[in-house]
Amino acid sequence: MNSVTKTEAAYQNLRWDILTGSLAPGLGMNQETLARELGVSPTPVREALRRLESEGLVRFAAHSTVNVAPLSLRELDELYQVRTVLDPLAARLTAAVASDEELQAIGATLHAEPGAVSDERLFEHNRAFHRAVYAGCGNSELVAVLDHLWDRTERYRYILVTTRVDESASGHDHQEIADALRRRDLRHVSRLLAAHVKRSHDLTRATLERAERSTAAQGNAREDGYRLDRDRQGPSGR
Repeated sequence: MNSVTKTEAAYQNLRWDILTGSLAPGLGMNQETLARELGVSPTPVREALRRLESEGLVRFAAHSTVNVAPLSLRELDELYQVRTVLDPLAARLTAAVASDEELQAIGATLHAEPGAVSDERLFEHNRAFHRAVYAGCGNSELVAVLDHLWDRTERYRYILVTTRVDESASGHDHQEIADALRRRDLRHVSRLLAAHVKRSHDLTRATLERAERSTAAQGNAREDGYRLDRDRQGPSGR
């Protein structure tokens, strides 16, 4: 196994553990300890952590310590504020410029049956659908920005996936979005995406707020594997 493969494996393992809360928000991690646990040298781990840092998932501290970035209502609001504008924009462009074959391929990503797949598969399926929608926009800069935004919001979206509170409505939204794209209805697909992203934001925020209230009531530092960065909480933005 070469260094690139080891780095990628370390990155994938650490990233998934952060997304799922196995490595809890705010947790301090020692790079040498991580390397031993993953069965690799410190160099691939350091490279993987730098990549995770660029995605906003970890923060380097003193010496060899790295902290899992805390969850933050302010960060959630800011990320979704931008996505509420850019996701609909990309969908409009895709409806206008994508080929018929590309639009059909977007619809083909909807075959997974709601409720019949694991959390991990549902999570991946949701990302695949949305990326297919915005990747057809014909604007490589916009695609790159949205890729980064989606990387940053994945920890928050995973909370929704595991609670399954939005599963049925999300599947219905995806079908409507795919249908509007096939009709090349720019205005309607833009409205659908804006409403879809807003609901995802509102449900995720409500879930985090409930966890925070429960944590405060119990006087416990953790709730279902998630902890908010109280110092960075901002207004809801609703």
